Amino acid sequence: MRRVLRALVFLAMSACAVAQPATQAEQRALDSAVDAFQRGDLQSAISIASDGVAKWPANAEFPHVRGVAYFRAGDLQHASADLKQARELAPHDAKIAKDLALIYLQAQQYEPAAMQLNDAVRLDPRDALSHLLLGRALQNSNRSVMAIEEFKTALKLDPAIPLGHYHLGYAYASVGKNEDAIRELQIEAAKPKAPAEVSYRLGRYLLDAGKMQDALAQLRKAAAEDYPEAFYDLGKALLLAGDAQEAIANLEKATQMDAQSTNAYFQLSRAYAKLGKAEESRGALAKFNQLRSAQAAAGGMATGRRD
Repeated sequence: MRRVLRALVFLAMSACAVAQPATQAEQRALDSAVDAFQRGDLQSAISIASDGVAKWPANAEFPHVRGVAYFRAGDLQHASADLKQARELAPHDAKIAKDLALIYLQAQQYEPAAMQLNDAVRLDPRDALSHLLLGRALQNSNRSVMAIEEFKTALKLDPAIPLGHYHLGYAYASVGKNEDAIRELQIEAAKPKAPAEVSYRLGRYLLDAGKMQDALAQLRKAAAEDYPEAFYDLGKALLLAGDAQEAIANLEKATQMDAQSTNAYFQLSRAYAKLGKAEESRGALAKFNQLRSAQAAAGGMATGRRD
């Protein structure tokens, strides 16, 4: 889920909305900073915007541009400081509120992200992306029912919004509405170039619903794209379906992807036992017990499943 959210955050912070400065000199400087940002020349964007901050301290767009450039450069501390400054200078600018929220989302600070996004949708209620991001902030702070309403609003405003049906499906699953979740994920999975995580989630929900063949098709699709989590779930599903040989291949891959996955070793032990390979089964079970003991001593158990 974090991979999809991170992609959504970077998609959202793709450009700056440029307000009209008071002078031509401001306009030229701001245009230059935005142009450098859009070319991917982040250091130039930061440098030009810094000059603008010094020369025109009342113009919110200079710290705004510098903040998103710092964000793209991976400097969340400076990005946050600049976006907060821009918000103080332009408290009624929905785009700045949204961009500050993106900083919080990237830092997994969901409560302050939700506060900023509530401001963004209040200031610009027709912006579908703000509703979608607010839904993510609410979902990640365990307010799934509210998140569902935000995702629905985003899709009503923009039916083609990237990952809208994915996020709505994920929220439905979190409140136990598995059939609704499957319906939404199927819509998302049908889109060209849908991320592998969509197929993975859909496969898991189909498996939970007992739709084995459909689940296998989606999990195989995710595994074919080397989505790490897919190999464990595919292996487990194949074992349930009675195909221990293919299950072993995927469970071995799962242990290569995550050498600490206790569940993968446990299922691998069962798969080897199904084929009568007692020595291999004992070896996988020994590894399972070794990892379980080490993780318990460290204060936790790995689940083999990641959300």
